[in-house]
Formats: sequence, C-alpha cells, structure tokens
Amino acid sequence: MKEVKINPVKKVTAASIEKACKDIGLDITMRTELKSIDANAHWHLKKGKEKGVLEITLMLLTGEVILSCKDNRGGDWIEGAIYQLKKDL
Repeated sequence: MKEVKINPVKKVTAASIEKACKDIGLDITMRTELKSIDANAHWHLKKGKEKGVLEITLMLLTGEVILSCKDNRGGDWIEGAIYQLKKDL
C-alpha cells in the first residue's frame, strides 16, 4: 500500500487527527514536520505491539490528509485503520 489521499469535506486539524487516531486505538509514536514539504504536520502511528507503522501527513494550507505506509512497514491492522480514519475524518 503506497498512500491514500483524503480531501475532507469538514476542516481537519492536528487535534482532530490525533483524536481520531486515539479513538481507534492507535498510538502516536512520532509527531513532526516533513522538511521536504511546506506547512505540514506529520505523524507515525502504531497499534500496540503489532507490526507496522502508519504515517499521516496533514497539509496545513489545503487541509489535505495523506495516509501512507512504506512497503517495509506494513501490518495487518493498517488497512482497517485507514478505512476507519477515512470515514472519521
């Protein structure tokens, strides 16, 4: 799975992303900004001790949300988490 882009109808904020992740049992393991992209917030998420890392990038100027998983960081829970986050955001 490469990446899924969401252009939400409602305004998505860093706080709403973090709440949505917490609500479905995801742990934020890193919160930062990507240096390669202007005006963004970026998270790495895990689900307990399960294998895999989900990455979320919020484009602060457009509100676009990018959910991604690197090929070597996949896990069985990620596809379901992406589905739920798309629905919640």
